Amino acid sequence: MSQAVDIIAEDIAPAMAELLRAGAEDGLGLCCRPGQVKKNYAALSECEKLGLIRFIDVERPWITAEGRAAIGAPNESEATRAWLMRNWGGRKRLVPEKRNDPRTDFDYESYKAMKWVCTLVFRQPDPRVDP
Repeated sequence: MSQAVDIIAEDIAPAMAELLRAGAEDGLGLCCRPGQVKKNYAALSECEKLGLIRFIDVERPWITAEGRAAIGAPNESEATRAWLMRNWGGRKRLVPEKRNDPRTDFDYESYKAMKWVCTLVFRQPDPRVDP
């Protein structure tokens, strides 16, 4: 696999590498904006011949896994995972942290003496026509 990457990397012109880097950095994998396709068409068509990009439609060139490997960028799943970790932070703890109870023992004894029970109450919309 490393030999294929080296062979592809030698065939890449600087303009092609710049477009591939832009595609690797873009969240959707698009190599350039729709207005820039006409200006960069020669480099884009060479990249398409080498299988480094694919055109989703006339105005949106998308980088392929081979294109990412050619410039040494992480594959799409690794890039997406890095983006998620950067923007969404770490995951929640599996074991919740213990919080101090604001109630005292006297409160619980009072509840028990009055025969009260704690319940969870929440409001829901009333779907009836005339509630």
